[in-house]
Amino acid sequence: MRKHFDEELLQVKNEFITMASVVDKSLLQAITALEKNDPVLARDVIELEPKILDFERLIERRCMLILLYQQPVASDLRMVSAIMKMISELRHLSNQATEISELIITNHTKIHFGEVEELVEMGQKVRRMTYDAIHAFSVSDERLARQVVSQDDEVDNLFTNAKKMIVKGIKTDSFKPGTGVDALMISKHMEKIGDYSVAMAAWTIYMITNEPVEMILASSTNSNV
Repeated sequence: MRKHFDEELLQVKNEFITMASVVDKSLLQAITALEKNDPVLARDVIELEPKILDFERLIERRCMLILLYQQPVASDLRMVSAIMKMISELRHLSNQATEISELIITNHTKIHFGEVEELVEMGQKVRRMTYDAIHAFSVSDERLARQVVSQDDEVDNLFTNAKKMIVKGIKTDSFKPGTGVDALMISKHMEKIGDYSVAMAAWTIYMITNEPVEMILASSTNSNV
């Protein structure tokens, strides 16, 4: 019985890592599309959305079956609970990558978002955080997960700086009509990606240590005050 349960748990973990890899790929493609002003690559990101949604449904169903028909011990229960939370974070993250891609497609003939340095810097930052959050889960690395959580304020500061520079550009007519607002939207989507990466890292820490997620996030905020 225990062997069968361990096999089911490993299958769910591997499927989660596969889903996470697809989401990470979509984010990398979205950031690359932004840097290169590539609408074709942006469309590839959008086409990954149905696959990501299918993964979420599959993994959620497997987790529910484990909870219904098995009796997981505390550490196993934390893993299943963390995965159920993190697949939601992954889907939200992929939605942000899709939103960014749609804005690239809409505006690629009017503006090269990759020339807005603040957007490129934010994009590279949140993509690295996403990769690290996924890796931290896959190898149960508490230290790496806490590093991701600690970078929340860095992303917020990058977002604040990006807003200031973009608003300044709008006021001085550095952007074509409408493109400045869309640049602001992209910066907001990137900030949300950072938030979802932090949340995933926090759930990994919970899985490893049983420390409540709320306390993990609160302690990070306090340490950066």
